[in-house]
Amino acid sequence: MENTKKQPLSLKEIQNTELQILLYVDSFCREHNIQYSLYAGTMLGAIRHKGFIPWDDDVDICMTRENYEKFLAEFKGNDRYVMENHRIDPKFNRLLFTKIFDTHTIATEEGFNPLPNGGLWVDVFPMDYVPDNSKKRKKLLKKFYVDSKLVSYRDMTKATKNSLLARMMFFWKGTEKIFSEFEVYGKQAKQSKNCKDLTCQSLESVKKDSKLYPAQFFEHYVDVSFEGHQLSCLANYKEALTIEFGDYMTLPPVEKRQTHHVEAYFKEE
Repeated sequence: MENTKKQPLSLKEIQNTELQILLYVDSFCREHNIQYSLYAGTMLGAIRHKGFIPWDDDVDICMTRENYEKFLAEFKGNDRYVMENHRIDPKFNRLLFTKIFDTHTIATEEGFNPLPNGGLWVDVFPMDYVPDNSKKRKKLLKKFYVDSKLVSYRDMTKATKNSLLARMMFFWKGTEKIFSEFEVYGKQAKQSKNCKDLTCQSLESVKKDSKLYPAQFFEHYVDVSFEGHQLSCLANYKEALTIEFGDYMTLPPVEKRQTHHVEAYFKEE
């Protein structure tokens, strides 16, 4: 009997599909005067590779909280590209940030339950002001480290020792409360000298009180080349990449060239 199982998309097909989402978002942001920047590995890819990091299967952009709120209020999408976050659908209960999905695809990330409208995506991260006082800032980062881990752990397909321990220790902290506290903080945060992505805190970042972006970085943007297209990026991208990655132009060893382990397919028409 002939094997009719569909073949998953190749990494190149995943990247090409995500690029089309990114171009759609870029066009929308320019039309509505919303400032954004390529972020994290996507910014690194643009500067080091003029496009995707060859082994990357993810696209990230970031915005100031002000631009993020405007984006959420005005983005309508279309029949193909839709916005999802916890405000839109409470079942979107794993992530504190927003995703723009391609609904012509189906995608799953290894180890996690499928998300609503869960096709291939572009991640949109808000950058929030954090306290200038180091002690207050570290207290805040520790709180969001716990919060971001909890919402992630609660949506894993298979529990781990760490996830079980965290869920037992913080059983009293409901997911709805976490989302509410995050939204309130972002909208009420006092202007300060530093901004940070509070949605995916790492313990290392909390311990070192690191990966802070000076708020002034978000005052100036330039276009950079990404897969043959001109896309928006912080003008201080060299400094931003140094904060995020250190010696960012040096390739990591092969064993550290990690993907998000995404499996994706095009939907049948």
